[in-house]
Amino acid sequence: MKDIFKSFYNWVITLFKTCVSLLSAALFSRLRAIRDIKRLSAADKKSRVVILGNGASMKDMLANHLDDLRKEDTLVVNSFCRSPYFLQLKPTFYVLLDPLFFNGAHFERIDRQREELLSILPQVDWHMTLFVPSLFCNSEFTKKLQAIPSIKVCFFNMTPVDGFASVNNFLFKHNLGMPTAQNVTCAAVFLMTNMAYKEIYLIGAEHNWLDAFYINDNNQLVMGDKHFYGTEEIVADKTLSTWLGQLMRVFRCHERLAEYAQLRNVHIFNATPNSHIDAYERKSLY
Repeated sequence: MKDIFKSFYNWVITLFKTCVSLLSAALFSRLRAIRDIKRLSAADKKSRVVILGNGASMKDMLANHLDDLRKEDTLVVNSFCRSPYFLQLKPTFYVLLDPLFFNGAHFERIDRQREELLSILPQVDWHMTLFVPSLFCNSEFTKKLQAIPSIKVCFFNMTPVDGFASVNNFLFKHNLGMPTAQNVTCAAVFLMTNMAYKEIYLIGAEHNWLDAFYINDNNQLVMGDKHFYGTEEIVADKTLSTWLGQLMRVFRCHERLAEYAQLRNVHIFNATPNSHIDAYERKSLY
């Protein structure tokens, strides 16, 4: 009897999450974003795409295989443009996810990154698509990005979706929502899956934050933010339990994306050495 009640309870919780997801999609997802992704997915493209994270392993990959990567459809994220390789690689896609870029918040680190983006992106002399959450379509930062002639800003709905898998998959497929994306790599994988690439390769996606953090004498969480273009320590305004909960959602998101990709007949390969992501098949890119 307890098992029956437990199953019914779980079904009710899942139903509630599904209803919230449908309501959220109706209220917060924008039709413009749906059209933008559909147009891109219908465009001529190669059979595979390479997603470049900003992890430390990218340093060797870019040094040894830049010419190979230039022949691929490539996607870069967040502050990749800080690297001198950005203008050499000429990536096909760029994804920005962090709300702090767009919501007008003023922190020294974020202000610096905004200034870097707005100083480097106008140097783009090839056609590049820049993905921006539709929630921020009217922000001042977005308007400045849209003013760059060689960049096409494409909006996507990052409305978090949960509940019954069949409903989730319908909303995913029609770009009305996505798994809760705590990390820009998750958003990149989702977007490229909906672009209907046959193969998606992940490089520079170590996700090894658990190897580089500590609690200081003031009980503050300090994270070592290791990128291929540099390393810095960030004092986070959150507790350890909150941060670990966020990490759990990141890795669960990758698991959900692997399930969705299988449904769409898309193969995702993790080609990152020593990556903590265990949701995708391991396979070398070169």
